[in-house]
Amino acid sequence: MEFVKTWEEIEKNLMTLEGYRNSGHKAEVDFYLQRIEKGICFVAYERNGKLIFGPSRFVGYLNNNMTTHSANADKDGRETNPRINEIIGNPPEEDEELEEEYKTYCESLGITPKNTGPFGVKRKYWYRKG
Repeated sequence: MEFVKTWEEIEKNLMTLEGYRNSGHKAEVDFYLQRIEKGICFVAYERNGKLIFGPSRFVGYLNNNMTTHSANADKDGRETNPRINEIIGNPPEEDEELEEEYKTYCESLGITPKNTGPFGVKRKYWYRKG
């Protein structure tokens, strides 16, 4: 799969995820919840005063959706993260405030994220305001 090259392409993927979140289809909602629960590096995007989260392994691929993401056996944040870094202009960072926002967000969705990722890796965030 191709990687995103512009902020607009990342934003489109974020909105695709938001569409799944608000979908009436159980499979789409479940797909969304799994991405949010298992993510490690997130784009935190404030749009219209509301914060949404998108994991780099989803938002870093061009025109991503549930079908292409599920079929992509090679998806890897170690490949998408550098692309997102180039677009946003910095690497993701640990951020206590965004971490608390993320946990509150998960709670509102009825999911409980793990305290850390594999090997004790802490979640990291890129922040962008729309």
